[in-house]
Amino acid sequence: MLFVLAADTGVTRSDIESGRNHVAPSHDGGRLVVLNKIDGLWDELKSPAQVDAEIAAQAARVAATLELPPGQVFPVSAHKGLVARVHKDAALLARSRLEPLEQALVQSVLPRQRQLLLEMVEREVNELAEQTGRVLSERERHAGEQLLELQGLRGKNRDVMNHMATRIRVEREEFDRSLRQLHGLRAVFGRHSAALVEVTGADRMKTHVREARDNMSESRLSSGLREGMQTLFETLRGDLDSAEGMIGEILSMMTAMYRTFSAEHGMQLGLPPRFTTKRFRLEIDRIDKLQRAQFGPTVMLTTEKWAVMRRFFELIVEQLRTLYRQVQEDVQAWLKAVMSPVETQVREYQSQLKRRLESVKRVLEASESLETRISQVASSKADARAQIEAFERLLRPLRQMMLPLEQAAQAPAAEIDLEVSTA
Repeated sequence: MLFVLAADTGVTRSDIESGRNHVAPSHDGGRLVVLNKIDGLWDELKSPAQVDAEIAAQAARVAATLELPPGQVFPVSAHKGLVARVHKDAALLARSRLEPLEQALVQSVLPRQRQLLLEMVEREVNELAEQTGRVLSERERHAGEQLLELQGLRGKNRDVMNHMATRIRVEREEFDRSLRQLHGLRAVFGRHSAALVEVTGADRMKTHVREARDNMSESRLSSGLREGMQTLFETLRGDLDSAEGMIGEILSMMTAMYRTFSAEHGMQLGLPPRFTTKRFRLEIDRIDKLQRAQFGPTVMLTTEKWAVMRRFFELIVEQLRTLYRQVQEDVQAWLKAVMSPVETQVREYQSQLKRRLESVKRVLEASESLETRISQVASSKADARAQIEAFERLLRPLRQMMLPLEQAAQAPAAEIDLEVSTA
């Protein structure tokens, strides 16, 4: 964000309000103040040192007023910088001080933007890597267990092989019972999910906004307008409280499900990803603080009601709508992330059980030799290991791209192996 002020007019009251509400909260370098029109301070009766001192003093006052580090305030002359560029006047360009601002954009804002994007990508990559790694590890583990079973059949009689087939069937029956529990829990999960999506959805927001508009329209006093504004914020906070409770119930249910399948069937599920509405609550507090500053007693008493309402809905409510859209997107992504690992590993486990039983059946039916089947399973285990290694090779360049720029420049270039089996 570039917050542009004029050096010839100084910092106005509205500048101070906007600066403190939108610029001062961030000291990470991603928001800069441009003190424009410094050419108005150029005075031929003063020495260059005196002019520079006056500009520096004004920049320092702006930084202090907006409670910002001095390094985030850049005095420039945009007009003189443009003229210098058109006429290729290096001296005028230097005097316009445009280049330090451009360097700040390159060295500060762009890397910060890159970091924000990388953080988002890293979350997605880590989630995908964790889930895929578990599936591949499970595939290798099941193949290893099956290989040990088949190797144990060498020299065994038909009764032992029948016993093994019976054991696999019992294991599948136990898994089918767990699946029936999963189907029941999925139905409960569906109801909880629908309730959570509803309480954080766009329709809910529309209802709150309509009620706030009606209450404010019917009000005859400024206190009624203020009450309508505050009621909207309290209603939204109530929604987040309800959502937090639902999220807790879903987490408890899914944690129990994860532990059950991990303990009873050896799945590598860990714990379900957590989710909290804390950052959305903080954003509502920030918007509430902004509306209190923008619609103070003086504004409420001196401005026509319809003008106040129009400004409130354009400035404040639009931010709340944007926030609710983000809440809904994040909630739906989290619900998918919570259920996806269970469903993925359940499908993999079912597939492995089926292959184990079919393998023993084929040996029993003498449709193929035991040694041939052992060779096939050993090949499957080796393929699973190769896929794990190939997946790790694919991750390395992704991890490198997500390093900070300084570390990425020092790290050796990673090659991407495109010949990876996706079976």
